[in-house]
Amino acid sequence: MAINHSALGMNARNYLYIRPYNKKGAKKRADDKLATKKRFIKEGIKCPRLLVSFEKNSEIRSFDWTSLPKKFVVKPARGYAGEGIYLVRKWDGEQGELPDGTIIVRSDLERIFFDILTGGYSLQGGSDSVIVEEMIIPKQFYKQMPKNGVPDIRLIVFSSVPIMAELRFPTEKSNGKANLSQGAIGIGIDITSGVTTEGYLNKKRITHFPNTQIKIAGLKIPYWDEILHEAVNASKVIRLGFAGVDIVIDENKGPMIIEMNARPGLEIQQVNGASLRERFERVSHIKPEPTVERGVRISKTLFATQLSEKVKSKEKQKIVIGIIEDIILYDVVSKTQLAVKAKIDTGADSTSLDKKLAESIAAQRAKGTKIIRSASGRSKRKVVSIDFSIRGKRIKTKASVTDRDHLNYQMIIGKNDLKNFLIDPTVNTIE
Repeated sequence: MAINHSALGMNARNYLYIRPYNKKGAKKRADDKLATKKRFIKEGIKCPRLLVSFEKNSEIRSFDWTSLPKKFVVKPARGYAGEGIYLVRKWDGEQGELPDGTIIVRSDLERIFFDILTGGYSLQGGSDSVIVEEMIIPKQFYKQMPKNGVPDIRLIVFSSVPIMAELRFPTEKSNGKANLSQGAIGIGIDITSGVTTEGYLNKKRITHFPNTQIKIAGLKIPYWDEILHEAVNASKVIRLGFAGVDIVIDENKGPMIIEMNARPGLEIQQVNGASLRERFERVSHIKPEPTVERGVRISKTLFATQLSEKVKSKEKQKIVIGIIEDIILYDVVSKTQLAVKAKIDTGADSTSLDKKLAESIAAQRAKGTKIIRSASGRSKRKVVSIDFSIRGKRIKTKASVTDRDHLNYQMIIGKNDLKNFLIDPTVNTIE
């Protein structure tokens, strides 16, 4: 059967994919964010911590507002399109502020909570519940970008296969919300590599973040494989065959799922310049439904692009190492080798080793000295030529010599000698 390359429309989405693949019970669970969160907690899927929830007016009237932390998020359990979500900062028990600087007091929050309970933001228009959850600390990866809220990643999963992805970045206009219809930036993501491609704002292509020189394309999303696996796993837990999974990356906790959507919007096609329908048809014949691991592998195989291959080829040239590594030092005089543990330190420009260690390998002194800036101030150090290897990669360099006898590691390796490596803090040292 020929593959349909046209964009997926709303009617086709509802008739061909939502109706047959999302059963009534699954849609009901996904539509209720509180029920979804409770299911995630039970199944061990990472999501923002639930601080408190409200289902009755009396619970609001008797609530101790001083029990809330300085930062939190308020949302309706059955809301849609980002409506009814409030990000509150600097809360002191009586007042706080919104992302745009607007002051919000206790009576404002009470009114918002009552509005939510009466269904003011509900997808079906009926009664609702209030969710108050922890606010995410955005992963450091985002700190180079404009600070207008917490970015999230929308992943479309179909039959346990990740199909398409976008990074949704809040702007001042969107008031801290990652919702494209409210003015957030949509950024395409190559689903195989996790690298951003192009931007989309107000139905127009953009190449840079507004009012900055920061390019949109070429940013590597951290934890990409984990994000793909978590999205598929979440769709299985909620039992959605066609799901929009929204994920945030917390600085300390990594990827966390904030929402499931049984009727995901279609603008992701414009953001990526690709057809959902085409991708759905390429996986619809796969039976039985694949496992999480296989679903991710299928996605990376079917939807690999020239960018994917370029990134893959580039990363193949790099060796993944951890923070602490076993290295081999070569004594050029005696032709012997010495195994030591070294700390990988990207905060240091150059490599440094203990003076006793330098003596034990008969390190040859290089010309001159070097001024080193450290936490203890500036110091002038002797420089030696050394020869060592990390995970089989041989490196010849010049290292400064100092007294490290009181420190945990006799050697640190600076970023000048780490050009051919990728550093992953979760990687164990060589046994």
